[in-house]
Amino acid sequence: MRVLEPITISSVDSGPYDSPTQPKSNVLLDAPGVYFASSVPVGNYGYINFETAGGSINSICLLGVSATGVDTIKMLVGPTESEIAPANLTTISIDDAYTGKRAIWYTFDATTETKWVIRIWRASGDPVFVIGCLKAGTTHEQTGVLYPLEEGLDDPTVQIHLADGSVYRGAQIAPARTFGATVRALRSEVEPFMATLRRIGGKPTMWHMAPDLGDYYFLYGRLAGMPQASHAWPVVSSASLAVREWI
Repeated sequence: MRVLEPITISSVDSGPYDSPTQPKSNVLLDAPGVYFASSVPVGNYGYINFETAGGSINSICLLGVSATGVDTIKMLVGPTESEIAPANLTTISIDDAYTGKRAIWYTFDATTETKWVIRIWRASGDPVFVIGCLKAGTTHEQTGVLYPLEEGLDDPTVQIHLADGSVYRGAQIAPARTFGATVRALRSEVEPFMATLRRIGGKPTMWHMAPDLGDYYFLYGRLAGMPQASHAWPVVSSASLAVREWI
């Protein structure tokens, strides 16, 4: 299991072809269906500059990407803001079958640099490029996920029983996916995992419930409730959690 523990992004800038109706600030809204869009001329790059509030990070994630290519991310270092790639940069591209867009999960050696730039390429035949959410923080990997992995759907559509006995049902809202998982591992691993989940709390973030099973088990979501741990053995513990998709 892989989860991003996010930190605060204090500012974001972009250009040079921003959309006045879908501004750069949309990437910080925690709303996957609200996009930042840019009508970059064919063959050109657009960019997103952002700054974190400080602290160590080893990951940057983009959700809902529709573009020909996303250049490798760069740190902006020093008074001249020289563009330098972080050490041991790895890019994981995740195809989301539900939205038809991609998520990109960058990981690298931990750094305390706070200023970053992402350049996005548009080729002939593309419309505009778009990005849904931008996150930065620390990726945590947790082994010991037990199978079967639980999956469900939660329908948030408004439904009200009226006084005359009829039922009012509002406009259909897309059902949210839910996943439930149990982790069994050494107690020395489960305890810090629970501490990580406590820090994340109800924040929506990037989850990959079972990376070894493919892209289907990736989602942008939040804990559906607080996780529970069981310390039934002297050195082995288990933890159960549920994640609900954030739409």
